[in-house]
Amino acid sequence: MTKELEKALYFLDKGGVVIFPTETVFALACKISSAAAINRIYQIKKRDEDKPLSVLFRDAEQIKEYVNMEGREYYFSKYTPGPVTFILPCKPNKMLDYLKLKNNSLGVRIPDHEMSQEILQKLGEPIVATSVNFSGEKPASSVETIDKNIFNMVDYVLKGGESKFSEPSTVVDLTGNKPVVLRQGSLVLSFD
Repeated sequence: MTKELEKALYFLDKGGVVIFPTETVFALACKISSAAAINRIYQIKKRDEDKPLSVLFRDAEQIKEYVNMEGREYYFSKYTPGPVTFILPCKPNKMLDYLKLKNNSLGVRIPDHEMSQEILQKLGEPIVATSVNFSGEKPASSVETIDKNIFNMVDYVLKGGESKFSEPSTVVDLTGNKPVVLRQGSLVLSFD
């Protein structure tokens, strides 16, 4: 493990806000158990609190602890790990107020990125993550494209080249009878 990765894990573990690369765009992130860090992410991004943040998981088994995947496993076997965020019903014991859930559902994603996966494996808990940008602006796909103001508001920036896709993840709502694409992103999907 590199010194840079160790530092990122140190700050995440202490409840800090860290920037690190994923295969889509760079993530503004913190551990799921840190309510204060989640609130900081909203402040840093200037994001409306009625817009929930998604969560990165190391694998489907970890996701099952938080959401109801029953009857939806096919989508995970086909599209994960990868650049797709799925919205699923959150389990009642995981409906934490500070996650600011919408309709009691949670956006979940398993990244297909070596550094992201190493962070998730070593940290041992899911990571709340969103794109690095002020709300309404273009997400950062490399360290060079991160707004300097955001750079100065986080605890650590883990550098790691450019994102593979340079676009945010595709968001698919799986809470209803059929999947609905809410945002086309890195992977163009259609379920018609």
